[in-house]
Amino acid sequence: MQDIRTTIDHVQFDIRSCGLLYNQGKYLVSTEKDGTQTLHGGAVQIGETTIDAVIREFFEETSLVVTVSKLIGTIENHFVVHNQAYHQLLFVYELNLVDPTNRQPKSELGCTSEWLAKEQVTQLRPAILNDFIHNPSPTVSHLINQEPAFLNYFSHLKEV
Repeated sequence: MQDIRTTIDHVQFDIRSCGLLYNQGKYLVSTEKDGTQTLHGGAVQIGETTIDAVIREFFEETSLVVTVSKLIGTIENHFVVHNQAYHQLLFVYELNLVDPTNRQPKSELGCTSEWLAKEQVTQLRPAILNDFIHNPSPTVSHLINQEPAFLNYFSHLKEV
């Protein structure tokens, strides 16, 4: 299947799902070589639901089998990486392990999956994801993340 990803007016658009997995007092986080923390997840594929995507991506990245407890939020994410502007819709789900005794994730090349205490989870990207851990809401949250580089990217285009 093909990921839902396209380019419109020089801006990369995609739809992604990620999961917040809490077990035995810790959160499962992916840490990249540069220290960036992320939640496991990835692109939604054509014909796939965001729930199916987070379950699939979580297994592909960690070998852990999870179920979705609930949608905890959506993020309209606007950012720039390597001079490429992105407009992303991100669905964030609370997850549960199917087998809580099997909680040893595999790590991917370039990333380490590790269980971290709440106070260790401070560098999630996008940064707004930290709110789901440190300031949880009893209702589904709709957050908007507009990084300054994204806004600058469009100011520059208007000048051209």
